Amino acid sequence: MFIAENDDIYVSVCTDVFSSAYAPGVSAPQPFGIHPNSGRVLIRHIASTGKTVTFDIAEVSPRYDSGNITSKLAAILIFEIIDNLGRFSLKTEEE
Repeated sequence: MFIAENDDIYVSVCTDVFSSAYAPGVSAPQPFGIHPNSGRVLIRHIASTGKTVTFDIAEVSPRYDSGNITSKLAAILIFEIIDNLGRFSLKTEEE
């Protein structure tokens, strides 16, 4: 498994992986992209390993973003990673 074989993980989320219904403001919209909840589950799993050293969101294009939908999704994903990294680090400090 990729995660088990690596000490550190760099997470880069390209927002054009998400369905264009949830991320219209990208350079390559995907009508059959993944649902944001699937992305959140993956982010939680990766963050829970304690191996995430950095994180970024790519491909948010404000020029194409109708009603800031993609920007709001990016903010939710950023919150998800920070919240889960915080939970993990609190757990390891208590142990």
